[in-house]
Amino acid sequence: TTVELHSLNLSFPDKYVTVRADSMDGQYHAIANPVWLQFTAAGDANADGSIDLGDFPSFVDCLTGPQIDQLPSCDIMDFDRDNDVDVVDFAAFQHEFNQ
Repeated sequence: TTVELHSLNLSFPDKYVTVRADSMDGQYHAIANPVWLQFTAAGDANADGSIDLGDFPSFVDCLTGPQIDQLPSCDIMDFDRDNDVDVVDFAAFQHEFNQ
């Protein structure tokens, strides 16, 4: 079973989440090991703490526009969170690159 939690608001300094599942009759319980989180800024594909030329190839690979399904790894390049990496995201990438 896949469960998506769209309203889960995590941010720094959150460090991990755990998952607990209970059976409907209460007889069985399962708890997952912690899932450790690493917060990376949008555009920082290589997670080195800065948006630079090292991140640019990843951005180019993700530049698809709205007609093509976005790869999960491209989520970090979708600055405006509209499920496509396009010129709007490129402008945001450039802005962050120049900071």
